[in-house]
Amino acid sequence: MSDNKPYTITETANKLGVSTHALRYYEQSGLIMPTRSNNRRSFTSADIEWLEIILLLRDTGMSIRGIRELLNLRQRGFEGMRDRIAYFKAYKTELEQQIMFRQRAIKTISHKIEKHTKQLKEYEEK
Repeated sequence: MSDNKPYTITETANKLGVSTHALRYYEQSGLIMPTRSNNRRSFTSADIEWLEIILLLRDTGMSIRGIRELLNLRQRGFEGMRDRIAYFKAYKTELEQQIMFRQRAIKTISHKIEKHTKQLKEYEEK
């Protein structure tokens, strides 16, 4: 997205598949700062790209506080680039650990389903 067209809050919400309430919440949380004209929010394509990152991170379980930390690093520009890379690497490792844990949990639950299904079948055949 590289156009310079300003988007209203409704257009932005529709583009992202979220509610206008969610966008207002992110603004109140300090994660986004849309420009205002006549008390109406206006979003740029850069704002929308940042919102896409926010939504992705929220979907992975990152807290608002965590995203705010990342925003602070982002606002430092190239000075914060190394710290941003380190932040993303650490978060990636955390997500990979969560995936491994969930895969083990799925394996255990699958085993339980098989075991209980077998026990039920044996019981019903008596």
